[in-house]
Amino acid sequence: MSYTKMFGFYEISPIQIGNYVGVESTILLGSLNGKSKLECFKTCSLKPDCLLLQFDTSKSCSFYKSIQSPNQSNSYTYFYRKTKNKGIILNYNSQVVQGSKEKSSFGIWNNVFHIQPFTFKDHLNLTTLDFKQNIITKIDENTFYNLSKLIILDLALNKIQAINNKAFEPLIKVEILYLYSNSLEYLNPNVFNGLRNLKYLSLGLNKFRSIEKGLFNDLKNLQILHFYVNFLDKITSEFSSLTNLEFLNLEFNQIAVIEEGSFWNMSKLIRLNLNNNKLKTINMSSFEGLDSLTQLNLSYNLLISIDSNAFKCSINLRELYIQSNAINYLNESVFFGLNNLSIVTMGKSLFDSKNFSAFYPNTNFTKF
Repeated sequence: MSYTKMFGFYEISPIQIGNYVGVESTILLGSLNGKSKLECFKTCSLKPDCLLLQFDTSKSCSFYKSIQSPNQSNSYTYFYRKTKNKGIILNYNSQVVQGSKEKSSFGIWNNVFHIQPFTFKDHLNLTTLDFKQNIITKIDENTFYNLSKLIILDLALNKIQAINNKAFEPLIKVEILYLYSNSLEYLNPNVFNGLRNLKYLSLGLNKFRSIEKGLFNDLKNLQILHFYVNFLDKITSEFSSLTNLEFLNLEFNQIAVIEEGSFWNMSKLIRLNLNNNKLKTINMSSFEGLDSLTQLNLSYNLLISIDSNAFKCSINLRELYIQSNAINYLNESVFFGLNNLSIVTMGKSLFDSKNFSAFYPNTNFTKF
């Protein structure tokens, strides 16, 4: 086995260095003189921060974490060390960045674990930036500096744990933001400030247990919010600032409580997914404010009762899904006034408990 394979190194050219390690500054970790290549590879592999190994013709080697001006001479050879959970550091001098300044879209799916600030400062025409399926762990301030024309930003399927509260500040025109399938537990309540053109936001498949007060206050034009597969245990009034929201997806959380006023001012919401949660009761104030709601999914909860006036504010309701719950009885008056209701799907025991079709012949009641 070669030394490179033994210690996880592979040779790169000087012009490729910016694609793998930082080039904003030089961080020299040490050097050896008159030692064998084996000793050099071994020494670097024992240094946690050693990412780059430089050899010269005088049988000396140097160890770097980052290097600002790599020597372009043929007298030097470089080896990049691919460490566990480490990948490409993308920065302004990266070859792939320098070669795309005039493009309107940029995407890379090549083991990127960090984007340095100001990387895209000269990409004034970018409208789409795609970094999904990398191993990025954090987003810094000025990561998106100068990207005032950006419309779509995809950061899904990474390992993001932290986002600087000013990271999205330059993105005044962004309309679509994908942050699903990361490791987010917390977002600063100011992180979305200024994103007044945002229409689509996906925060699903993260680790949120609560929503910080004011997090959505600036998202006045948001139409679609995905918050599925998190750990929310209750719905609070933090959603009520989303006055133009049309679709709210909260499925597969741990929601057991809908606080009063949770949906006030959300008169444009059309579709609400609350399936696969832990709701036990729906009371008369649970859905107050949802005047335009047409589709409501409450399936796969722990529901034992639904108040007869639960849907009184949602007279436009067309589809209701309440199957796979513990409800065995439902007063037929719960559907009174829902003249547009066309589909109700319920469990077998509830379906068999009463002939709902006799009261509402224009509605298709289906057992599931």
